[in-house]
Amino acid sequence: MVPIFWHKPPEGNFKLNFDGSFESQTTNGGTGGVIRNQLGTWIVGFACKIKA
Repeated sequence: MVPIFWHKPPEGNFKLNFDGSFESQTTNGGTGGVIRNQLGTWIVGFACKIKA
């Protein structure tokens, strides 16, 4: 297992982290993300399905 760390943005800035996946055989996928401030406080997030 590889440890993953969140690096905070500079003070007064926000950071967007997002990811997604796709299964070519079913053409199903999804994506999601989160915006956080320099303290790591959740500002807004999203998640959605993708169908090609």
